[in-house]
Amino acid sequence: MKKRFKVFVTDGEKIQQIFFINQTEAGDFYFGLTIKGLNSKFSRHQSGKTHLKVEDNRHDLYESQKISEFRGIEHLPDFAITKDVLERLESGILYNGKKFDGSVFIDLRMYNNSIFVSPFLLEPDKMQMLANLIESLLKNLQIIIFTQTEPWIVLTVYER
Repeated sequence: MKKRFKVFVTDGEKIQQIFFINQTEAGDFYFGLTIKGLNSKFSRHQSGKTHLKVEDNRHDLYESQKISEFRGIEHLPDFAITKDVLERLESGILYNGKKFDGSVFIDLRMYNNSIFVSPFLLEPDKMQMLANLIESLLKNLQIIIFTQTEPWIVLTVYER
């Protein structure tokens, strides 16, 4: 079954979506920005291949283990979103009311600098593998674990 996850931001007045994560029925993952003018997404396929697509240009990044045989933890490409882009909330997508499987809600008033969104894939029931990650990303860190997929999706949101 297809899974959909969304990342929302607010400035205290408006709520807008800035990021999505989808897993297809075939097991492929898609991660992308929903900020106008920043048409960027990447895919992590069942086969182990990872691609980045910016505008209409696709780039092969690397090949890793097949999702059906996934073990451990895998750091996927990060997205950095600068504070000035986030302050112009009209650049995000207004929430349209469609159903989704999970969400992250970021209050921009809690951050002073750019926000980094770092997704990971995690072998189910191996949360102890996150210990080093937590120690290295301590500033205004949020960690969200979506267990509805296999492997699990770990999404970190932080600033440097």
